[in-house]
Amino acid sequence: MTATETPRGTEYGARRNDVETAADGSELPREGRPGRSWLKGLGGSTETADRIDTSVFAAAFRAYAAQHSIVVNRPTGFLPSDRFVIVRAFTTAGIGNRMPAVVTGLFLAMTTNRTLLVDWPEFEELFDPEIDVVLTVDRKVQLASAIRERAWDEGNATSEAELDEAMPRFSRAMPAVGVLIPVTRVQENLAKWITTDFRTDDNFGYATVITYRSMDYSTPLLMANPTMRPWFEALFGTEPGGLHPFHAAAKHLFRPQADIEREARAFHRRHLAGAGLAVGIQVRTRKRRATAPDLSLYFSTALGIGRSRQAARTGGDKIAPLRFFVASDRLEVADVMERALSPHPVFATRDVSLENPDQNRNPGTDRAAVVDMRILALCDELVVTFGSSFGQVAAAWGGISSVVIMHGTHAGWDRPFWWATGGITEPCMFEGRRIAGFGQSDSFSELYGQWVQMPLWTYHSQCHW
Repeated sequence: MTATETPRGTEYGARRNDVETAADGSELPREGRPGRSWLKGLGGSTETADRIDTSVFAAAFRAYAAQHSIVVNRPTGFLPSDRFVIVRAFTTAGIGNRMPAVVTGLFLAMTTNRTLLVDWPEFEELFDPEIDVVLTVDRKVQLASAIRERAWDEGNATSEAELDEAMPRFSRAMPAVGVLIPVTRVQENLAKWITTDFRTDDNFGYATVITYRSMDYSTPLLMANPTMRPWFEALFGTEPGGLHPFHAAAKHLFRPQADIEREARAFHRRHLAGAGLAVGIQVRTRKRRATAPDLSLYFSTALGIGRSRQAARTGGDKIAPLRFFVASDRLEVADVMERALSPHPVFATRDVSLENPDQNRNPGTDRAAVVDMRILALCDELVVTFGSSFGQVAAAWGGISSVVIMHGTHAGWDRPFWWATGGITEPCMFEGRRIAGFGQSDSFSELYGQWVQMPLWTYHSQCHW
């Protein structure tokens, strides 16, 4: 293969035998690999994602995990005194919507001293978390038994009929927020998120189970809640560019299953690793198609970022090779990128339209999505699509501050087609934009005052539609 050829096999991402090997056939270790970097504003930074210090959270997580293990592994099952947070995943939503819900559930469980359980049937097929969180059928039975026993013990029921009537009192659902909830309900529900002490509240504090179901990333609401804010500040600090709660939690929750990790690592090692720079490009075309960005905005931005980062790392004395990885909901996007970025090599995985062709405009299987997302998270830089949780979650998973390609028209200097997240690696919360609008009304002014004390409030107020 010549230096100008784009590596392709019978499909994008076809594995090539170009890994350096020792005499015994084993793969040689990588050397000279630059650390993954993130941008701070327009100027960039030489800091690496490996330096994102999550040790304080890791210590808190280990303490939580020890208590979690006692509850889920107790030989006699759950007790009436046990308390839980159950995340119920939207199985028709994309991976980028489900993963943030699990992270929010973990933080809610940790701040309220509850045990996290995840009602997502395919979760353990994709991930191998450090704590056992899957809500199995057996655990559902244990949970029902513990609630029934509590109802009897506390005198809430003296007959089977009264017991059936009392059971729902021991479960409370977190206030519904997100894109599917009407605006008329959202303001009231947001107020509950920001003002309720979920540890001592008569309803939530009393409940055996708190359930949470959302396609949004609601962690910022917990961070704005004055009863929980000190906990987040103690673990993550108060500087916007230093707050990486999703990244910290993902290290423990989203360890890919071994076969997925092997596939993603092998792809990265064979096609993207080395002394050069790997730029990931996430393109979402099936969402808001009327205003979808032109593909030229993606490849021109990715090429510009790659070249500027090369110069920053080498001092301009030596230009290392660029490699690009494309993750998209349409395979033909990779064809366009290949032609536009030539002679730089461009890689993508298999056709996403082969299975599950258009479930909620999220083609492909969950497993294929996690592989693509994991490869994006292993890249050095990311260019992602505005309003698409997939790219944002990939960036947060990898601890990468991405560059976002905007939807719409870009006729003037005040309507740029891209923006840099400025050191922030967090996924976006859809409700942030609504809160910014509610802030203009007298009825929401007090709650808005709590919201703006959350260090990332400006980011979450402009990072979504």
